[in-house]
Amino acid sequence: IAEQVVEMFPHNPVIAGVTSHGAMQCGHFVFRHTGKGETWLGPINDAAKAHAALADELALALGQAGWDEQVLTRQWQKLAINCAINPLTALYKLKNGELAGPRFADALQQICVEVADVMCAEGVATTAEELQRRVMTVVELTADNYSSMHQDMELGRETEIEAINGFLLAKAARHGIAVPVNQGLYQAIKEKSQAV
Repeated sequence: IAEQVVEMFPHNPVIAGVTSHGAMQCGHFVFRHTGKGETWLGPINDAAKAHAALADELALALGQAGWDEQVLTRQWQKLAINCAINPLTALYKLKNGELAGPRFADALQQICVEVADVMCAEGVATTAEELQRRVMTVVELTADNYSSMHQDMELGRETEIEAINGFLLAKAARHGIAVPVNQGLYQAIKEKSQAV
């Protein structure tokens, strides 16, 4: 939503954050930290560039936190991971680690190809191979976890499919790029969510 925030508040500093910490909701306003990760902040607009010291303050609370002037790249990389892991684990009711098997190899590869195509069109240099390595690293590191989308589906909550694969579809449409696997996953999650 950073683009929308900048449009609404063009003179305010807008900072994005990307984290790989894991958390799980265990009850109303009750969350459990399920995986230590890293957090990166970075400027979305020029006004935010003067606020790099916020990362140091955040590091005092979280341990690892840094400032990255290219935070947009990190956001896209996380989007790729979420496009791959979340809908597949939600649809097939799997732990993240179960995606490491041969059953999902082709789907994961194609998802990464599609995301890489859109990223490059958006001016964010990457390769499908790089994205797939990142996805598989997260699959291995979070092997015993259930993705947030899986948890949302199981509990009958609204999923983040619009913000994840839906965002990718909108960007792909803007560039005239076909993303059939992501489109299929998006549609399947939408249909399954409505049936619950």
